[in-house]
Amino acid sequence: MNSGATFFAGPYLDGSGVSNVTTQIGTHAYLPCKVKQLGNKSVSWVRVRDDHILTVDRMTFIADERFQSFYVESSGVWTLQIKYVQARDAGIYECQVSTEPKISARVHLHVVVPRTELIGDSDRYVKAGSAVILRCVVRGALEPPSYIIWYHGTQQIFTESRRGWKTQLDRGAPDLDGDIHSTIGSLIIESTRKKDSGNYSCSPSNSPPITVSLHSIRYTNRPTNQPNPAR
Repeated sequence: MNSGATFFAGPYLDGSGVSNVTTQIGTHAYLPCKVKQLGNKSVSWVRVRDDHILTVDRMTFIADERFQSFYVESSGVWTLQIKYVQARDAGIYECQVSTEPKISARVHLHVVVPRTELIGDSDRYVKAGSAVILRCVVRGALEPPSYIIWYHGTQQIFTESRRGWKTQLDRGAPDLDGDIHSTIGSLIIESTRKKDSGNYSCSPSNSPPITVSLHSIRYTNRPTNQPNPAR
C-alpha cells in the first residue's frame, strides 16, 4: 500500500531549511543546511560569487578565520558561521553534499548596514553662555546600538567631569521622521563657552560616526552674513 511517503536510500536535503538569512554588519551570521542520512559523504560550503570552497565538513579552506562550519548531530544541521559580518559578505552561499551527482541547497545572506545622520545642521552657531543640544540618529538597524560615544575633536567626552554637560540615549522612540526603529543620541551643553567650539563626533557602536561643527560666538550685534544662533 502506498502511503504517499517518500523514502531515500542515501543522503538528502531537508526541504524545510532556511533559504534567506538577514543579519546586521558587525554581528555573526549562521547559515543552516539540514542533511539527512549523510553516511560517509561530506558537506561543503561554497561562496557562489567566486566558487570559493569555504569549508568541507569541519575543516576550513579559506584564510579568512571568520568562516567556520559546525555540525549538530541530533538535528543533522551543518551551519556555516560567519563572524563579524562585513557588507561584502552579502550574497549566495551553497551547501553541497558529495553524492554523485551532487545535491545542494542555497542560502542568500542579506547584510543590513545602519546609517548615522545628524538631526539639524552640520554647522551650529550659538551665543556663548546659551544652551545647545547636538543630536544624531541611527537608522536602519536590526538591533539598536549598545552605546553612542561623543567626541570633541579626538577627545572622548566624559560628562561626569564636565559640569552642565550630559548625554542621552533614546532607543525605539520615534525620531523627527517618525521612524520608531531609530536610536537618537544627544549631547546637551547647558552653557557653552568659546573653548567649546570645534568638531563634535557622534560615534555609535554599530554604525559609522558623523560630525557636527559647533561655533560658540561672543557678540552683541549679529553680522548680516552669519546665521542666527540656535539652541
